[in-house]
Amino acid sequence: MFKLLVFALTLSSCLVFSLTAGLPSPPEVANKTYTVVFTNKVNWYKAEQLCNFNKMTLATVDSIEDSDNLSDLLDDKGLTSSTYQFWLGGTDNALTGDWYWFGTGAPVVYTSPWLTGKPGNANKNDHCMSLQDGDSWTVTNCAKELYFICQNLC
Repeated sequence: MFKLLVFALTLSSCLVFSLTAGLPSPPEVANKTYTVVFTNKVNWYKAEQLCNFNKMTLATVDSIEDSDNLSDLLDDKGLTSSTYQFWLGGTDNALTGDWYWFGTGAPVVYTSPWLTGKPGNANKNDHCMSLQDGDSWTVTNCAKELYFICQNLC
């Protein structure tokens, strides 16, 4: 009974957030709701903080469907040129080479979108995942300021 009650409260919180946040309704893609921020650039940590403040986390890409749908969404909005690079929720900050999704703690298992030669760590200061050209992951210094993509926690 307790677990069911917790789930119901969590679900209710997500619904209330969706209705009262005062933000435009973000698009739902493959059972995930993404909010793409392309007006302000921030470092990876600030991006995660801003997502968390709005009851979200930096985006995770768990499958080819997630990757394709997110790429299509960015393409539809004209955000796939080299001008736009976005923070995602992947990091190996805890242990170099051990990539996980910060928002869920799950390991990065689906890895097809990595650019050739990535996620190598030629620059020892690069520990955060970013999306470039709308469909390719690369390793970037977490202090660099980029646009970012948040996703719902539900």
